[in-house]
Amino acid sequence: MRRFQTIPIVIIIVVFIALPLLILVLRTPQVSTFLPIRQHASVSDKYSVENDVKGYTISLVDTSYLDYMTAKLDMFAPNAVVGPGFYTGKLANTRRQQISHITFALVDHVDIPISIVGNAPGLDCQGDYVLDGNTLVDRVVVGFQTIGKQPITDKYAWENSFLRCALNTLYYAKGVTDPSASYKDLVGIKLDIDKNIYSGIFVWPLRITQQSL
Repeated sequence: MRRFQTIPIVIIIVVFIALPLLILVLRTPQVSTFLPIRQHASVSDKYSVENDVKGYTISLVDTSYLDYMTAKLDMFAPNAVVGPGFYTGKLANTRRQQISHITFALVDHVDIPISIVGNAPGLDCQGDYVLDGNTLVDRVVVGFQTIGKQPITDKYAWENSFLRCALNTLYYAKGVTDPSASYKDLVGIKLDIDKNIYSGIFVWPLRITQQSL
């Protein structure tokens, strides 16, 4: 008898708790960041971070997603990266080369942004890159003052903007010349972050924090 009494309780839990939570996660992937999902962190020496912005710190947490995306973009292939002069007009700096390391730099200014991500009322981030030997320095400006920090929908908002802009910059570093194809690919990068990071499949690769005064 007790066995049958537990069935309605299970149905109530599924209908009123589990199902709404599942719908919320599907409609707002950011909610998944609150779930107790723990994964073993992995940090590759192919990546590093730098910070030139006072009051904030940036650190690598897990580079598994970076490995996934750089493989998807084929960033470390021979002659994969074009010199930044391809975009800045400095023709002497346009040769292609192979890179072996990527530094993700949080900076407060870029002269000629090649990657821009913006939402009203202002810009979320801008990015460019420079080549230092076999290292690609992926430089990103985060609009800390224009990005919200709502507890659910904007959790990891700084990291999301930085990562999206940084990946867009890597995409452009391949030497993009087809605007129609680039629009589709850049939208794909945004969707990939929602699908693979906010869902919990990958750990956030980096963390940005504000230093206490």
